Amino acid sequence: MRNRRQNKAAGCLAAMVAACGIFMSDSASGAADVTGSSLDDVRKEIGEHKTRAENNERDLNSVRSEIKSTQKESDRLARQLSSDQKRIDSISQSLSQINEKIKALEEQKERQKDMIARQLVEAYKIGRDDYLKLVLNQKDPAATDRALEYYRYINEARVQAVRDIEQTEAELRAALKKRSDESKELQKLQDRRRSDIKKLSEIKERKQAAEKSLSESLREERSEIARLEEDERQIQAYLVKLEEERKAKEKAEKERIEKLKAEEERKRKAEEAGRKRKEEQERAERLAAEQQRKEAEKAAAEKARQIRRHSLTWPSTGEVLNRFGSIRSGQVRWKGLLFGTGNSLVKAAGSGTVVMVTAMKRLGTVIIVDHGGGFISIYCNNLNSLKKQGDHVEQGELIGYTGTSQGLYFELRKDGESVSPAEYLRRR
Repeated sequence: MRNRRQNKAAGCLAAMVAACGIFMSDSASGAADVTGSSLDDVRKEIGEHKTRAENNERDLNSVRSEIKSTQKESDRLARQLSSDQKRIDSISQSLSQINEKIKALEEQKERQKDMIARQLVEAYKIGRDDYLKLVLNQKDPAATDRALEYYRYINEARVQAVRDIEQTEAELRAALKKRSDESKELQKLQDRRRSDIKKLSEIKERKQAAEKSLSESLREERSEIARLEEDERQIQAYLVKLEEERKAKEKAEKERIEKLKAEEERKRKAEEAGRKRKEEQERAERLAAEQQRKEAEKAAAEKARQIRRHSLTWPSTGEVLNRFGSIRSGQVRWKGLLFGTGNSLVKAAGSGTVVMVTAMKRLGTVIIVDHGGGFISIYCNNLNSLKKQGDHVEQGELIGYTGTSQGLYFELRKDGESVSPAEYLRRR
């Protein structure tokens, strides 16, 4: 998005000059010319912004769908975490029981060791030779039997004690192994739980960042589309209004002339019917002379306003960067002159009436002067205007100033069509 804004800023001057072409094709030729090539450039730019907005919206919907999918994955992981937590609690409880059992077995083992130790001490006290002496002593057979039974009991108790301690050690080893296995499983579950939580957090952060970026980009594109469409509507409104006013003036002038002719004809016939031939001839002569005088005055006035070849003043003394008819881009050609920024003064090319002064975002302050005889001149990229609508200007009179970032764009139109300014401007 940052690159798109930089590219758009770099092409701002060219876009503004191109937009000036709207006045070249619309200001005097009717509503049909509003859809000329320059207006198509503006609409093309609107279409490009709409395409980018649609792409951003499609990407945003895709990201939101992925976020929903991530939510499903989050729910699945939550269930898995809940299951793992139950298993962890179960293993923890089992480990607690195993630890208690190990502790009991170790205590039991210690007691069994003490018992065997006492038995060994007792056997040592009796001695190794007492058993043989007892067998060889035949004085009291009953006592001998009791002694032998005692020795047998002692030996069996000792053997059983050894077996008990071996059983205890086996159980202890099994308990320790089970504790080790369940501890490993517990560690594995805890590691997986931490990994799942981290993974889910990273996915959410990444998708949320993408959604935020696309949302901002979409808002910018829609805002730019709205601004461009407002410029287009404003341009069309001004041009349609100007064309309607021109047609209304032409219609009023035509009706006035027809009415004047009809009135003069009626008077002439009435005078011819009520007077003598001489009077009729004299009146006819006077009417003819009067008509001739009016026509001469009208012709003189029209001639004074008529723009002739090489009679206009140059609107700027700056260097001409682009001339009428030169290639602007593709099949689009320049319909006027683009001056450099060397001189900021803007002067009226000829005398006439200011018919429009308006400030526009893409075109700066636009000034249009009607010179009569179907000629109008257009001045774009002005910082300000020294004239207002309805003011009369003389040829060469200062009417505005241009800025330092872009020079004056000047166009001359005859009967609604662009004409080469070089044919009407004075030779330098």
